[in-house]
Amino acid sequence: MATQSVKCRPLFLRSIVLHEFYERARSESCRTSRAQRLVAPFLAAFVYLITRGKGMAERQNAATAAARDAANSFIREAAGTGPASEIAQAKPLLDAGTISADEYSKLKAKALA
Repeated sequence: MATQSVKCRPLFLRSIVLHEFYERARSESCRTSRAQRLVAPFLAAFVYLITRGKGMAERQNAATAAARDAANSFIREAAGTGPASEIAQAKPLLDAGTISADEYSKLKAKALA
């Protein structure tokens, strides 16, 4: 927990500095208040992107990989098995006597149809 607070401290200090910059820009005593008011939000966003951009890219890559894996898993599951594997699964059942020769031939015909 201590490392998290230390890690967040620079960002917190940056936000205080940007807040002070923005508040000073809003005050009436500042000559360039309009220009600073326009620049401050963009500056804050730019600083945020510089400091946190790598983490955003890593999270996006992880989310993309997870979505790709989920899609591939769904495709494999929805595709089912091919006719050769269905016949191969039925053959041990025939050899064990679980199904008859008629049932095996029906399964074989169904798989090849």
